[in-house]
Amino acid sequence: MPKINARTVAEHRAGVLDKLITAAEETLRTDGVVGLTAKVVCERAGIARNGLYRYVSSVDELPGLVIGRYLPQWNEAITTAVAEHSSPRERLLAWVSASLEQATTTGHGWLMTLPVTPHTSDAVDQAHGELMGTVRTEWEALCPSHADGLTSATIALVSNGFTQLERGVPAAEVETVIRGSVEAMVEAFGA
Repeated sequence: MPKINARTVAEHRAGVLDKLITAAEETLRTDGVVGLTAKVVCERAGIARNGLYRYVSSVDELPGLVIGRYLPQWNEAITTAVAEHSSPRERLLAWVSASLEQATTTGHGWLMTLPVTPHTSDAVDQAHGELMGTVRTEWEALCPSHADGLTSATIALVSNGFTQLERGVPAAEVETVIRGSVEAMVEAFGA
């Protein structure tokens, strides 16, 4: 029986799960989804391979857990940035800048490129729902008659920004182009 180096079994389980999520993230960053195998994750986490299945039913669950690790801090940073502004225009532009900044500073814009699977869809749906809700609220205030299309266009632009950042395009250049594009939409359609 392995020695538990925690005060409680719950703390031990949380620590092992954290190691598994960290190992999965390292693997996803370096090798992508194709490299995410039980063997690789367990070796990186330092646990026996059969131990993995005490924490997840399949290695396919791990990308969803990695995504779930980042959502709270990502959403908090964006919510804080948006809350600093009073006009819908400025809140929308703050959302764009904060989203791109999060992708740059935390280095997890790559999460957005993970394929959606049954195991990641809940986390992805939650993130997209929250993101689109904020953007839609601001577009509703600016241009109710085109809010759906403008929300989708804004999300697509920012998603493209994430892709550019992952390809190594300088963050300042990406923000200038993406924020400028959303600003142009606000000028063209905003109240």
